[in-house]
Amino acid sequence: MKVQENGLCPCNSGKAYHKCCKILHDGMKNASNALELMRSRYSAYAKQRAHYIINTTHPKNEEYSNDLPSWFCAINNFMQSTTFEDLKVLDFNEKNNEAFVIFQAVLSLDGQDCSFTERSHFIKENDFWYYESGEIFEQI
Repeated sequence: MKVQENGLCPCNSGKAYHKCCKILHDGMKNASNALELMRSRYSAYAKQRAHYIINTTHPKNEEYSNDLPSWFCAINNFMQSTTFEDLKVLDFNEKNNEAFVIFQAVLSLDGQDCSFTERSHFIKENDFWYYESGEIFEQI
């Protein structure tokens, strides 16, 4: 999904990108909750903002890497070959410094459907939300 700065945000909030996730991507504010972080991460993938994905991934995540240049390239390669078509939030549960979001992402990778449903786990540390892990379910 190629999104213009003034176009609708890929996160499906109904807001313009520059008034929605771009504010988080540019570091002007932090996600206020895990749901906002999940939406902004989806949008970051769609907008090819690999640094945001890296900065919001918890070090306990299995894909976390200290080799930032290689990790950045891997994320960028995925972003460039993927079309981000739709995001649907199915459930959101937050308690204290932990949250779970279940969502459906409709994607195509090199023209092949690679849509999925995920239950994401988020952790809040030092007033900042991080994506810790995700459990992928069968395709939509």
